[in-house]
Amino acid sequence: MLVSVLFYQCLAATVVLCTLLCLGAMDYQQLTYELESIVSIKGNVTAPSASVALLRNKRSKQQEIRDTEQPFSNGRTKGADGPLSSSSKSNQNSKPSRSNQNSKPNVLFLMCDDLNDYIETLGGHPQAITPNIRRLMETSVSFTQAHANIPLCKPSRASFLSGLYPHSSNFVNPDDLPRPEEYEGLKHQRTLVEHFNENGYRTLGTGKIYHGYKKSYWMEVGHEADYGPFVYNKTEAKDVHDTSVQNLPHPAVPARFGKHEPVRGSFGPLEKLDDPDLGWRTGGFYKGFREIQVHNATHRDMTPDEQSADWAVKRLRQMDAAAARGNRPSQPFFLGVGLVRPHHPMIVSQKYFDMYPIESLQLPPSFLDNDANDTMRQTLAKAGIGQRMYQDLVKGFHGRKSLLRYIQAYLASVTAADELLGKVLDALDKTRFKDNTIVVFTSDHGYQAGQKGYLGKNLLWQATTRVPLVVRVPNVGSSSRRRKCSHPVSLVDLYPTLIDLCGLSNKTENNEFSRPLDGHSLRPFLSEAPSVSWSGPKFALSTLSQERNLSDPIGLSLSARYNKWRYIRYSNGKEELYNTVEDPYEWANVLVANQSSATSTAHHNDMNAVLNRFRNDLFQFVGGDDRRIAVQRIT
Repeated sequence: MLVSVLFYQCLAATVVLCTLLCLGAMDYQQLTYELESIVSIKGNVTAPSASVALLRNKRSKQQEIRDTEQPFSNGRTKGADGPLSSSSKSNQNSKPSRSNQNSKPNVLFLMCDDLNDYIETLGGHPQAITPNIRRLMETSVSFTQAHANIPLCKPSRASFLSGLYPHSSNFVNPDDLPRPEEYEGLKHQRTLVEHFNENGYRTLGTGKIYHGYKKSYWMEVGHEADYGPFVYNKTEAKDVHDTSVQNLPHPAVPARFGKHEPVRGSFGPLEKLDDPDLGWRTGGFYKGFREIQVHNATHRDMTPDEQSADWAVKRLRQMDAAAARGNRPSQPFFLGVGLVRPHHPMIVSQKYFDMYPIESLQLPPSFLDNDANDTMRQTLAKAGIGQRMYQDLVKGFHGRKSLLRYIQAYLASVTAADELLGKVLDALDKTRFKDNTIVVFTSDHGYQAGQKGYLGKNLLWQATTRVPLVVRVPNVGSSSRRRKCSHPVSLVDLYPTLIDLCGLSNKTENNEFSRPLDGHSLRPFLSEAPSVSWSGPKFALSTLSQERNLSDPIGLSLSARYNKWRYIRYSNGKEELYNTVEDPYEWANVLVANQSSATSTAHHNDMNAVLNRFRNDLFQFVGGDDRRIAVQRIT
């Protein structure tokens, strides 16, 4: 009886999936994965197994036809050195074979949103609880001075996924940013995932990897980016899908802070709400909403991030189950998992808040009262919303404890994300793909959690530009112990790094209007060689997202993070300089301190030499009329 029930359940599922195939909702390979998964879960049932075999045959023939055709558009070929080889050069005349494709490593690309250095081992906050990220670091290279090229979500992702610096694409103005693929400076670029598609990979993505790009860039999409959960008034809405009813900030947030919209102005635990008129939902006004039922701490619907992690775990298990039956797909995979937390609204389960009791919670060591007095960010025409949010938080909660509440929500969101990352990593480690999968973990930019009187991003200081960057590569150096790299690098280096490690073609242009990649492969830092020769710059460049100042020689606000210094030049010519060895939290702008101190002429001359070197570096790197620089001497 049980076998009969299972047979008809599987047969029904097969019919549904084949219908989706006919409608074009999936291809043969994806359909095979789904059917194989059903067989794996339900048991050995003959009819679906036969369907799997038939479709596998069909897919095999389809692949043979592909192999006889030109494998890449525009005549592109793959690199000859192959994946994970010691050389980073590529032979553009080599032609890929099927065995070549099978030998290429998979890629698991993990991201969080707005994640700064509040991570174990990075020192941003001493009480941060991130055991899974730390565990990944144990067998990886952790880049301790990795930086975003522009500390704002959409332009940052547009930058590293296109492989172009923001000043190269000119995708910088926050008030006029269309979809990246529609922007003149980016629409001709082949993005990272597209390049893996072109080079024979099966690409699967869920959550927030791209920001504003087409879903069709992926071969298979799990869940779209979703910033929920949100609170809404159930009595005012016809149903959960009612878009005429606005979302609300968390009830625990005072009105003064909640006015910053239900995304920016909301944080608190995801719990059963005391007010029966209020409920939880997630989604968006363009793609629709779904209700999140919260009955108690352990009985509730999944959040968007939990759905994305769950989808990724299932996909890994399905592909592994297919491989276990000798049906390993001919394509290596690129799986992207983008979590939204700790991006606001910082709403996660109460258990994560309980891990950070307010009574014992500390302010971050980088926090200093009145730290903005010697900074120049506020001298720009548009100071940004960060200062207003900080003031409204402090006044709304009445005092410094307000900042602790905010940091508690941020840390709770970080730990919630870490737990989900751990589930995906555990799933990978239980598959046969573990030893042939490159793992990358990073964030689109950092986050200013009260330092210098700001909340938010789009700032050029350490807390906002610095991101975690962890890379685990099998067969390159030893993956048995943790290693750290302190050389400044940036997210624009990810694209060339991955195509280098996977042995893909470095011809990434779509047409004559495309630009070559700006970044440099990080492969030299991934080996254990005592001396590292890297072709990249000696500093990490970050750009402020703002309207260009056409009266300025460069027109953009820029930061260059060296090993020992951070130099900032704003688009109005104002400057900041920090000695990051003596002042790791960037509390003292050296330019202001030296102007007001009675130091020797020799010291002033030394500082002028340092300053001019950084100015020249910046202008040579970005371009600009250096004859128009108004040189400010320290006297």
